[in-house]
Amino acid sequence: MREIGTRLGICDVSVDDLLAGGYADVVRDITVTCATDGNHGRSVAWGAQRFGCQCVIYPDENPLPGQGAGADGRHPEGRQGDLRDDLPR
Repeated sequence: MREIGTRLGICDVSVDDLLAGGYADVVRDITVTCATDGNHGRSVAWGAQRFGCQCVIYPDENPLPGQGAGADGRHPEGRQGDLRDDLPR
């Protein structure tokens, strides 16, 4: 919501307007990302789909069976790599 307000130069971004597609022209150019091969990635992809923005999931290079980018059809784009966000590097 902050990014939408910044791009439009307003401070009153409404959740109702967002859900109704009122900011579709701005939201479609926003990409959300996360590095995961589990439920967090699925929830980020779900939110992106619901709000109409782009989504890139960076799963672990060796995801568990049934996990990873595109496993449930919600991820518009997935990129394999060793970008784990939950383990020390």
